[in-house]
Order: sequence, then C-alpha cells, then structure tokens
Amino acid sequence: MANHGGQPKSVYVNAYLRWRFGKLEHVCSHFRSLPGQLDFGF
Repeated sequence: MANHGGQPKSVYVNAYLRWRFGKLEHVCSHFRSLPGQLDFGF
C-alpha cells in the first residue's frame, strides 16, 4: 500500500450509511488520513 502526501499511516474505514444534507448516503469502505488531517469540504 502506498502512502500519499508523506502521511505515515492511514485509517481504514468500513462502508457505512450516514445522513447528510437531508438524505441518506452510502459511503464505501476507504482509507483516510489520521485525525487532524481531515477535510470535510463544508
């Protein structure tokens, strides 16, 4: 697995459902940056 942006570790996130912008959204499993590196794009 390649690390991007020089981040030493990533966190694996399982697929889940969430409520966002007034609708149910299915989120696929993915890797994300460690806490403190999050960008929710609001």
